Amino acid sequence: MSTVNDEPLLDRPEGGRKLSEEADKLLRLAEGFQDKCEQYERSLSMLIAIGMSTITAFLIAALYVTPALPDDSVYRGLVPYLAIFYSIAAGAFLYWMTERTRRKLARERRAMHSIVDMLRGLEKGIAEMDNLSTLERAEFRIRISRFDIGPG
Repeated sequence: MSTVNDEPLLDRPEGGRKLSEEADKLLRLAEGFQDKCEQYERSLSMLIAIGMSTITAFLIAALYVTPALPDDSVYRGLVPYLAIFYSIAAGAFLYWMTERTRRKLARERRAMHSIVDMLRGLEKGIAEMDNLSTLERAEFRIRISRFDIGPG
């Protein structure tokens, strides 16, 4: 679900760029970062689920295949080792992919936090310079409060 509001915040027809327009651009940017964070969180969940399922499948397959092989088969002793080897390889790949995704998530969150902190600090000045109404200021605060970070 996208959090980006398609309607411009405080669209003013009188000339010149208002600080509120710049703040709206920053809010949209932060909302985009939040969307990416949510996407990375879903990716992490899927990676872990698929990776753990794969490892479990290798181990269960070894448990069922090994007893079915003839006693004098060379593969009877090899199958459990192959299952363990493939499970370790899948685990290493899972670890690498999740760490990579977590680093991306951390970068996006840092960027979002810095933008939101900046907007919280500028809120009073923006409201005074652009003569925002109480309703416009409330809209600004509500949009900032939608981010999944603390109250600043």
